[in-house]
Amino acid sequence: MEKDNWIDDILIRDIKVLPNKLSILGNIIYGKSGTINEWVTPLLFEISLNADWTDFIAYKCFLGIDKEEELEYVIYNKKRDEKDKYFNQHFYRPKDNWEYVFLVNKS
Repeated sequence: MEKDNWIDDILIRDIKVLPNKLSILGNIIYGKSGTINEWVTPLLFEISLNADWTDFIAYKCFLGIDKEEELEYVIYNKKRDEKDKYFNQHFYRPKDNWEYVFLVNKS
């Protein structure tokens, strides 16, 4: 996503709760300034927490797919189950395959 894009919604598809870690897999619906069109791209957000879950240690946000694979929302919405299956197969994946990666360590 580029700097003039905006986020319309986040569709959560899966939540995993592990000891000291929470992962959320979903899709971001976003638009581009100057248009009314919207696109969908996968999102994986992970947060590492302290032992009693009162504070975070680090969080990571993995976002986006290759621009050649941008998916318009109208297409996604018509074939949501098929597209979510594709996203699950390709984007709950090694962390080095995402277009954008944001890492924050609290220290």
